[in-house]
Amino acid sequence: MQLLSDYRSEFIASCRGNATGWSEVVLNNNVSLWKREREQFHEFFRMMNGDRQLSLEYSVMIPLAYVRMTRVVELETPGQGMTANGVTCQYDDQQMLMTYTLTEQQLNGSAARFIFKARSEIAQLIDFSGTEARWKEIVG
Repeated sequence: MQLLSDYRSEFIASCRGNATGWSEVVLNNNVSLWKREREQFHEFFRMMNGDRQLSLEYSVMIPLAYVRMTRVVELETPGQGMTANGVTCQYDDQQMLMTYTLTEQQLNGSAARFIFKARSEIAQLIDFSGTEARWKEIVG
């Protein structure tokens, strides 16, 4: 599918222009996976061809102490949740992986615009002060 190479090229151009620290860790005919390590969390950006459709995923892996769990609705499967804005969550007692996904039909613009939207949705779940975790320790 040509869309994968188009979005990948656009993302690479954006990275070069902004010196962002992203590195590509997987590239094949169906997947382009990028990773960036930050001080308190890791970011992942994946572009995938599947079922004749392109999808983009932006994920953040972060210590559970920085997550606003009150905004995550737990699903029937332990360690999995979802938010009202469509962020899926997988977690254990130490960290959480938060993922925002769109298919090509849902995309409205560029890969950079998608990442901006995904970061906005995920940022609502993060509190680097750790206030919620400390509050739970006091109350619980």
